[in-house]
Amino acid sequence: AAVAIIMKRRQIDRTDPDVWSATQLAPLFGRDPKTIADWVERRGLRAARTRGPQGKLLIHRRDLRRWIATNQHLIDLRRVDQPWFWEVVFGAAAKEWMVAA
Repeated sequence: AAVAIIMKRRQIDRTDPDVWSATQLAPLFGRDPKTIADWVERRGLRAARTRGPQGKLLIHRRDLRRWIATNQHLIDLRRVDQPWFWEVVFGAAAKEWMVAA
């Protein structure tokens, strides 16, 4: 619920809750979209590119989780959207913990 509220406030409208574009991920990590694109192009974050001249980078939750596990040094926890980040990393267990806290 907290993640949904934050996404609504930031006007992030997504049909697939497990896929983000670089533009959608940037504010959640407290970074510029170009940084997310750099992570894809040079740092090993897996992404698919949509068709077209301005193809968007699409990052799936499972790929993001794997990437986070091996690239913690690139993530500044002071800048990330905390509820979203913990839910991505720890899944449903994080939601339960946040509700209990």
